[in-house]
Amino acid sequence: DYKLTLGDILTLLDGYTDLDNVLIVMCTNHIDHIDPALIRPGRIDRTFTINNMTNQVVQDVLKCYYPDLDYTVSDKINGKISSATFINSIVIPHMNDPTFVTKYLDDLIKV
Repeated sequence: DYKLTLGDILTLLDGYTDLDNVLIVMCTNHIDHIDPALIRPGRIDRTFTINNMTNQVVQDVLKCYYPDLDYTVSDKINGKISSATFINSIVIPHMNDPTFVTKYLDDLIKV
């Protein structure tokens, strides 16, 4: 069991350790809780935000996993669900039950 400290991570990011051909990806749901030393310019080259899914993205995911499903996603879905939550928690566990997924979406727009 190996634990990294913030100092260990900063050393890696600052190039004191050789990281040829290595891509470091950091993710958080709370950027405001991250130590500014970790994300200052020079350590992090790019940042981007992955927003919640639009109804069109949900429709595209449904087509991918359930090609024969006849269901139109409501415009009211926009921004109500993350792609990770939808795919990992709703779609994949119910691969053989598209009615569960459509009921979930129908219930979501009632909230």
